Amino acid sequence: MAGYMNETKMKWLALPFDSPFKGKAASKYGVRGIPTLIILGPDGKTITANGRGDVTRHPGNAFNMWMKAHKNPGAKSDDGAQKTRKEKAVVASAKKTRKKAK
Repeated sequence: MAGYMNETKMKWLALPFDSPFKGKAASKYGVRGIPTLIILGPDGKTITANGRGDVTRHPGNAFNMWMKAHKNPGAKSDDGAQKTRKEKAVVASAKKTRKKAK
C-alpha cells in the first residue's frame, strides 16, 4: 500500500487494505471503490465524501474548500457548491424560463 500511495502521491492517512475497520468504514461512508477520500472534521462529522474528486478538480484549493465547509456547515465542499460559469448560466436560464411559464 505504501508503494501505491507514493506512486499516486497520496499525502493523506489511509486504512490499510487488510484493516478490520475497512468494512465498517465502507458501509458507513458508502465507499464503492478505491481510492476513496472521505474528509472528516475534527468533530468526526463528514465534510465531504468526495475528497478525491475535490483534489482532482481543485488540487491547489481542495484543503481551503474543506476548511470553509467545516467552518460553514451549511456549505458543501465541491459536491455542487462550486459551479462553473457555464453551469451558473444554465441555472439562471432555467429560472428565467420557469418564471415566464408561470
